[in-house]
Amino acid sequence: MLGKRHLEQLRPWLQAAQASELRELKSLAEGMQRDSAAIEAALRLPYRTGPVEGNINRLKLIKRSG
Repeated sequence: MLGKRHLEQLRPWLQAAQASELRELKSLAEGMQRDSAAIEAALRLPYRTGPVEGNINRLKLIKRSG
């Protein structure tokens, strides 16, 4: 659902997850519900940080080794 950017499937999945008996799944769904605006924007908008992730990792490694 998230990988293929199916925004219309998000709300039904969140409702099913919140009704689940699994405590961890309920907690995940509640956290996603609180941040639903950001998740919906990520699914709707074409922007990604993928092209810069390599540089971010490299800079973090340099910072840790210093």
